[in-house]
Amino acid sequence: MHRQGFKSNLPDLFVYYAPSFPDKFAGLHLLKMGPPRPRIPEPKPLDHHILKHGGTTSTLDNLPHRVQHMKSLPLDLQSRNEELVRENQYLRQEISRLTQVNDALLALRETFMEVFYCSRTALQTLSNKMATADGELADYWGLRLDETQEDDITVI
Repeated sequence: MHRQGFKSNLPDLFVYYAPSFPDKFAGLHLLKMGPPRPRIPEPKPLDHHILKHGGTTSTLDNLPHRVQHMKSLPLDLQSRNEELVRENQYLRQEISRLTQVNDALLALRETFMEVFYCSRTALQTLSNKMATADGELADYWGLRLDETQEDDITVI
């Protein structure tokens, strides 16, 4: 949604219309914001360990100083090809690791869901047994429990 009088080639997501400042500017002012900067992940201990053993990871390669350094190096086609082959190999390893981590997290989620459902069933059973015990005690004393009273305590 563009305001009248302002034209922009940027998507609406990146256009912000600032309110006018009294006496200094008239009307709305168009401020263009570029796309959001990508978040650079922090290197993990595993990244440092791999670096100590002569390897690298995508996290390390995407650090700003490494990116600048790689841009400044003039590489011939043979060197560039070798570099891309090495990068492709470690990226495949990282994808494999992330797939394994994802599978482990999904298995953990399934376990938690099973525990949740078992706990819920156990609590429902407990609630029913407590209601039965309360009813039997009330019957013994000749009392009638009002199930509609709001001061009753609900277990689940």
